[in-house]
Amino acid sequence: SMNAVGWNVLRAAYAQHGDWNSTLEICNAMEAQGLAPDEYSFLAILTSFCNAGLVSETHRWLNRMKEDYGLEPALEHHTCLVGAMGRAGQLEEAERAALTMPFVPDTAVWRSLLASSAYHKAPDLARSMAKRLLEIDPHDDSAYVIAANVLSNAGKWDEVAEVRKMMKDRRVTKESGMSLIEVRGKV
Repeated sequence: SMNAVGWNVLRAAYAQHGDWNSTLEICNAMEAQGLAPDEYSFLAILTSFCNAGLVSETHRWLNRMKEDYGLEPALEHHTCLVGAMGRAGQLEEAERAALTMPFVPDTAVWRSLLASSAYHKAPDLARSMAKRLLEIDPHDDSAYVIAANVLSNAGKWDEVAEVRKMMKDRRVTKESGMSLIEVRGKV
């Protein structure tokens, strides 16, 4: 029989793909063997709902973690709820959840909201999320690039110029993309 670590590894793999059905099946199988889910189990469950953009399920399982299992959700667990809301386009609610959770939001929280703002074409929120992210990590090149792209798609050229100037002033350079190919056995 498999131990909790094995179950959690399996569950995490499904969670990354947003396959919450399999994630929950594994949870049931684990409990059937008398193993209670731990913080990592819940992180996988919440991640799977987050990646599937299922807000109410993420919320429900975050509450179950506390009420049914007596486990205290950590920052990462709350980040899943913020991420699920963002994916579902509930951007203002997601920002409110980030600001009212019992932890100081870290770069992962703001990066998740920045990505959601970009995906849902919300330039003002993207700018504000990039600002929050850059207050914590002023050299996060992706924050500048994503913000500049969203703003330029919205035709906000003055703000694009502002983001690019900030990047230049802080001497942040965009990591250039790179592809490798193999030709006759040589890369």
